[in-house]
Amino acid sequence: GRANTHAKSHDYNKAINDLEQAIHLDSEVGDFFFDRSTNWLALMRNDLALEDIEEAILLDPAKGEYHLLRGKLLRVEGHEEEAMGAFQKAQQIGLEHPELYKELAMMALEKEDLSKARMYFEQSLEFTLDLHVLIDISMVETNLGHIDEAQKHLEDAITYFPFSPEAHKEYGMFLLQPEREER
Repeated sequence: GRANTHAKSHDYNKAINDLEQAIHLDSEVGDFFFDRSTNWLALMRNDLALEDIEEAILLDPAKGEYHLLRGKLLRVEGHEEEAMGAFQKAQQIGLEHPELYKELAMMALEKEDLSKARMYFEQSLEFTLDLHVLIDISMVETNLGHIDEAQKHLEDAITYFPFSPEAHKEYGMFLLQPEREER
């Protein structure tokens, strides 16, 4: 209700106050804690966001979105293994969300597992076209030696985001890469 209206207008403190009132009336609703967690995150209060998302999970452990948010918070705080556990739990529950696949892809990239990163980026693209995913998967394809696939992803970036300077810059840099001429 009102909390969502405040959050949409970036008045996170008012949203938090409204959610605190809702929690006071019914502290057994996981969504109240989830929503308050997202508002704490917007205010960069990751500690409070993590407390709330963990409470939401205790109340309703079957919601994949809760585990996704917990994983994102843990990852930001540098708790990679716990974050991976949260993302895997979200997958086990059956959550299929582009953000989940982007997070898993980024973690795979950090471990230099390019094949897994590619797979997760592709899964993310099945749900939504995302400029940064197109650029990232193009980089992965280039590093795997799949130059044609890399070029196709960057051409998609320009096609679907024609007014993005970033898409045009990345495509221009790709065209200048020496690896392209070795084919």
